[in-house]
Amino acid sequence: MKAWLESSAAERSLSGKVIPILRAASLPESEICTLLEGLPLAILNGNHRDSRFDDTVARTLNEVPELRQVNFATAFPISDSDLTANVIGRISQDVSVQFHDPTMDGVVATPHILAQDMVNVSAAALMSELLGIDLKTTTRLISSPEQCPKELGEQFRDALSTTTWWDPCVGAGVFPICILKLAAKWEIDLLSVTRHIAGADLNPLAVSATKTRMALALASLGVNVGVNSPALGGIEVADSLRSASGQPTLYTRNLKSFDIVIGNPPYVRADRLSRELKASLRSSFPSIATGTADLYNYFIALGLSALNQTGVLCFISPATFQKSRYGRTTRLCVSRGGAVRALFDFDELPVFEGAGVHPSVYIVAKGHTQGEFIGVSFTELPSSEPLTKSIADADWMPPASISAEGWRLATATDQDILSLMRNQSLPLSKYTGGILSGIKTGKKDAYLLSKSKAELLLQDDGSRSFLRPLVRPVDVRRWHVDWDGTQLLLIRLGESVPESSQLMAHLRIHEYDLRRRQDVQGHPTWYGLRACSYYERFDRPKILFPDIAYGCRFVMDTEGFYVPDGAFLIPTEDYFLLGLLNSHLADFFFRASCTSIGNAQHDGRIRFKKAYVEHFPVRVISESNRHLARRIEMIARELSRSGASQAAEREIDELVLELYGIPGHLWPKILRLELANV
Repeated sequence: MKAWLESSAAERSLSGKVIPILRAASLPESEICTLLEGLPLAILNGNHRDSRFDDTVARTLNEVPELRQVNFATAFPISDSDLTANVIGRISQDVSVQFHDPTMDGVVATPHILAQDMVNVSAAALMSELLGIDLKTTTRLISSPEQCPKELGEQFRDALSTTTWWDPCVGAGVFPICILKLAAKWEIDLLSVTRHIAGADLNPLAVSATKTRMALALASLGVNVGVNSPALGGIEVADSLRSASGQPTLYTRNLKSFDIVIGNPPYVRADRLSRELKASLRSSFPSIATGTADLYNYFIALGLSALNQTGVLCFISPATFQKSRYGRTTRLCVSRGGAVRALFDFDELPVFEGAGVHPSVYIVAKGHTQGEFIGVSFTELPSSEPLTKSIADADWMPPASISAEGWRLATATDQDILSLMRNQSLPLSKYTGGILSGIKTGKKDAYLLSKSKAELLLQDDGSRSFLRPLVRPVDVRRWHVDWDGTQLLLIRLGESVPESSQLMAHLRIHEYDLRRRQDVQGHPTWYGLRACSYYERFDRPKILFPDIAYGCRFVMDTEGFYVPDGAFLIPTEDYFLLGLLNSHLADFFFRASCTSIGNAQHDGRIRFKKAYVEHFPVRVISESNRHLARRIEMIARELSRSGASQAAEREIDELVLELYGIPGHLWPKILRLELANV
């Protein structure tokens, strides 16, 4: 969508032409910063040369004449042909990536349309806290000063003129520039506002680009300040989480607190954080630290701690922490520090250029207990003001939708259904005794054999006894298994494979990698699988299901199939449970409870992790409902034998809804049917 451009095609092309010049000049980082700061002046003043510039400036202007077409009075591109002040940020980002700057790890640029709306809505949230006005009203007025009653408008203007802002990962400055644009709309003294904007970034080029763009934005609004002006002193090169040089940041140095902390923290996964950094983060943020907490989680804790007592946090980050097990510490941190005022889920929509991520925007007000909040789930990207426009018609979500157990865009009705399901029920883990994971091999191409390869080994006397039929996660379907002939090499630790067998010849091909597996170091053989205490459970009847699926795909296996990592088994031959798990009511539960890839409410893929499936509520059977359970069991057996049947599955759905006591007027919501069809 053109309106969501982070940078135009023209700006990307121009940046690509500048980079080879900088690379050829072998400029140090400080001189590249000077170049970025000086290019606008050189272009605006024609051939004028400032004493700070060297021959690289002249060569750049000569070899990239398109630079003279840049409109520095315009902050952001609207079409693919625009050349705007945004190009300074694009060049700094591309230079950093091209020069392999590690500070760019996990950095994605925020589209200016979303950044402006985050600034507007976070300001509206602050006004709501300060003035006691509901968020929908302040959001409507913050973007339209002309519609604001005079007295209230003066209150808004007074509050905004002294609002302090901090972006702890400022990047190329999209949020500070959007703050200036909001202030200009409200006719607030821009120099005063500039002094109230703070930001930090590890990358000197990003900080240089931010200051340059802020100076250009101010100039376009009639305020002339230099890049080195004290008014821009709040933008600094520093690590907000810790200072690599040992010097404190602006925040830690002044123990300063802010009215609004806003930003897009880097999306660096836990397994990419160095041991030394993890130790530092654990020391600074012990309440957040887990072995699997991604970097942005620590920024959430930092942001909350940097707020004053009426402050507001507004971040965009992956939505993973909102339901995942590792995210519990972050959810606890938020619940202890404040209350979610708004939550926006963008599914897997293309919010970021070239980055596949499930992002979410959230607004947290410090020092409050959780109350109702605004929840919005996007199925497409609006062309403008995505947050502002969606708030007007958004649903109010009940407080129970935000907890340490998970954040969910679940209405009060959804919560009622979940409560009815849990009433007089047992968690699946207590009902069955737990869920078991598929076989972890450490090298799938060595142990998982295609049908053709397996057939050769099955003909060999020395190999045959080590093969077991294996069904891949993708082939675990609803009610049935689509086995493609894949076999698993089941070689227990300590078992010996005959040296003369075809199996040994196959294993020798992978010997180097198999010997390097950390989980079998020091064991009697180099080719055995890691220890597993429940191999025999695969030979018995069991319920199988995959880790990732668009909906419920549970199947009763009585053929002795094995499954690899990426699928699970429930060690029971319980057709009543199978019927429950494949029902629409179970689908409703898992979409509300599990993490997802994309938005689970809009056909995103559900992550059927053990931690969530084990909490599925299984209704306790009594004399009053035994007839329902028996009928569910009978139909599930028949579906397992003969395959899916729309009429039979519909009957199971209705029996399950009756079993859990779900009122008839809620059935359409769960079954996704029109009321007339119920």
